[in-house]
Amino acid sequence: MALHNRLEPLAGLTHRIVHALTDLLLNVAQLRPHAFADRATLAGVYAAAGKTQEARRVLAQLTQLSKKRYVCPYEMATAYATLGDRDEAIRWLEKGVDVRSICMPDLKTDPRLDSLRSDSRFQRIARLVGLPQ
Repeated sequence: MALHNRLEPLAGLTHRIVHALTDLLLNVAQLRPHAFADRATLAGVYAAAGKTQEARRVLAQLTQLSKKRYVCPYEMATAYATLGDRDEAIRWLEKGVDVRSICMPDLKTDPRLDSLRSDSRFQRIARLVGLPQ
């Protein structure tokens, strides 16, 4: 049996997991309307699932909210990184440094940020957070 035939069921499983996770996060957002980090995570799940319009819609809402309320810059950065928007991801990480987001030490190992690791701006942020190189 060819490898792609053996992996095909996993694609369906991944789709079902992403769908279930999206449903879960939508329910959490309804139950906890002020849990903005959960909404940013939802945006990241949308992005990972290829639902870029939905991801950008949620991120736009959170960006507006961030003008009046605290929205975790780190979670915003991970969602933008998942979308492939390096500049916005870096901008939110810089904001995370500025506000001393408690999540910032996670950037050293968070796989959602792997696409940014080679960026000199990301490396500068890691140094500012005090992470070893």
